[in-house]
Amino acid sequence: MTGTPISNTVAEMYLLQKYLNPEALEEKNIRSFDAWVSLFAEVQEDFAFTLTGTFKPVRTLGRFDNLPELVGMYREYADVINQKDIARLLKEQGKRALPMPKIKN
Repeated sequence: MTGTPISNTVAEMYLLQKYLNPEALEEKNIRSFDAWVSLFAEVQEDFAFTLTGTFKPVRTLGRFDNLPELVGMYREYADVINQKDIARLLKEQGKRALPMPKIKN
């Protein structure tokens, strides 16, 4: 499984839901990727430069919509942990927390 379902591709998030929580998709009457995108994202039309030096129309993901609902559905089947969870688990095992790099500015 992935730790980065959205940063790889938005389709990966849909596929995870389709295989791991199909009941939630069925409840919302989502039966295809297009239906999922229409509920959780905004598609924009734009132009892209091609290798031949021309432009062609393309459809791209402009932004996410209904993000709290999407996250809620994701957390129904995903085991999500953050840095604080990792530090607590390591402390319970008697191990040191992982060093975190300093962030500039």
